[in-house]
Amino acid sequence: MFLLNRFLREVAINGVRVKVVSSLDEINFYLKKYNGKANLYTTVFPATKANGNNKLDYNTVIIDKMFFDIDIIEPDEVINDIKKLHEWAEQNSYYHSINFSGRGFHFFIYVKPYDKPDKKTVLLNAQSDIIEELNLSKNVDRTVVGDISREVRLLGSINLKSGLYVIPIKIDEIDKARDLAKNWRALTQEFLYGKKLYDISGYSNGASFHSLPSVNYSFDDPEIKEFQKQVYIDPDTAIERLKEIPCLKQVLENDNAGWYERTFLLIFLKENGFTEAEANEILHHFISPEKWQKSRCTRSHAQMIYSRSYALPSCDTLFMRGICPLTDCKSCPFYNNLSLKVVNKKLQKI
Repeated sequence: MFLLNRFLREVAINGVRVKVVSSLDEINFYLKKYNGKANLYTTVFPATKANGNNKLDYNTVIIDKMFFDIDIIEPDEVINDIKKLHEWAEQNSYYHSINFSGRGFHFFIYVKPYDKPDKKTVLLNAQSDIIEELNLSKNVDRTVVGDISREVRLLGSINLKSGLYVIPIKIDEIDKARDLAKNWRALTQEFLYGKKLYDISGYSNGASFHSLPSVNYSFDDPEIKEFQKQVYIDPDTAIERLKEIPCLKQVLENDNAGWYERTFLLIFLKENGFTEAEANEILHHFISPEKWQKSRCTRSHAQMIYSRSYALPSCDTLFMRGICPLTDCKSCPFYNNLSLKVVNKKLQKI
């Protein structure tokens, strides 16, 4: 997906909307079952009600982001368009992120949730104003503007037209996105820019790009806190990827993993760019509910590891402690090179 874990949403397979889903688990079911076999999509905006099993009630849609679909029609202008959007959002400290879609780019600017009856008009005005003021090229798909029922490719899915993954990227990775998308990559907070949510409510009163007031923000703002709670990695997908390394697989399949096993996993996650919040989410996801509830040490383990400096154990140490499941740890393709980068080079699919 993108960055917000809000529901209800619709899931579409090859353009046909097949199910209204209410959780990440349901999203992941389709991702695991059909990835590489079909093109997978989900609706951009969440809603609070459904009109059936496979259709949302669009009157209840919540506008929580602006979505810009950037196709490669004029290749020389693509990078320029993305940089214009990024620089404007950065100058104003607005939360934003970029995905490579397997062929083009998806640019998201996150906004204060808006659900008033004129939401479609407000979204259309806000997107149109930005496109006009930044003088974006025809690479930016105008059919997306104001579309509150729009769908987008699932993050982590494979675009069958190109055979490439839909991945998050940084602004300096635009020109090498195709090479990066040959492999799956984890969604981490390093791909999220900004500090505050854009307020589009002014567009209901005919505001323009230049007349919108500056928005003060505080990290204690309830809306900012709620947004930050919604920033996530997909723990199921991350865990499946991590299991490609034998020693991690042994840890992740033990829902009663002890202190040393958890410490090894957390150090690995820290060294491979996962944030403390993401590491804690992965830990919470595979540890048994009983252990998680009863063990304060388990619940605070990520905080402890991320607050100190620890060295990753060697493969020989892991073998001696029984964490490496192989009879000869030197036969492992990851021997003394425990890295998600190595996993991504060796494997083509989750």
